[in-house]
Amino acid sequence: VSHPNLTNASDANINKQLEDSKVELEGITAKEVVSFCYPSGKYDEKVMQSVKKAGYSTAVTTDFDFASLEKYSIYALPRFRVKETTDLKQIFTDYHLK
Repeated sequence: VSHPNLTNASDANINKQLEDSKVELEGITAKEVVSFCYPSGKYDEKVMQSVKKAGYSTAVTTDFDFASLEKYSIYALPRFRVKETTDLKQIFTDYHLK
């Protein structure tokens, strides 16, 4: 399992990456893996359909926004990147007031 741009990958490689990463993470955590994050945030309709077929319930992108099913597909949910230095108060102030 690697971290490829799935939009440039063959169908076989997409399926292998999705299935192998799910199996590997489930083996490590002993929990069902239901969400996927697109490597480097790269995705398209074909990749989203492959994620769904691989058994994931949701997928997240690297787009910064609040997740809303009225605005986004359940297989293309945005999120906020939170690092050690992230000021959560600032995130909510900046984005909540938009």
